[in-house]
Amino acid sequence: ELKAVDHDEVDYIPFKKNLYIVPRSLAKLSSDEIADVRGKLKVKVRGHGAPAPVTSFEQCGLSERILKVMEKQKITTPFPVQ
Repeated sequence: ELKAVDHDEVDYIPFKKNLYIVPRSLAKLSSDEIADVRGKLKVKVRGHGAPAPVTSFEQCGLSERILKVMEKQKITTPFPVQ
C-alpha cells in the first residue's frame, strides 16, 4: 500500500503548465480564416478560447521521428476531432 502524502508539507518546484503551444502557422490566422477552416472540416465549437483546428500533423508539434512513423503507416492527415 502507498502511504498518504500531505502535499502541504512537500516543497514542490514551481512550474508553468502550458501543454499546448500554438504553432506559428496557426497563430497568424485571423478569426475569419479559423472559422473558414472549421467550416471546411465541419467542426463546431462552443465557448471561448477554443484552439484553431489543425490541418496537418506538422502543426501538432510532433517530432520528426513520429511524423516518419505515421507517414510509413500512411497516416497523413488528422481527423477533425484530433
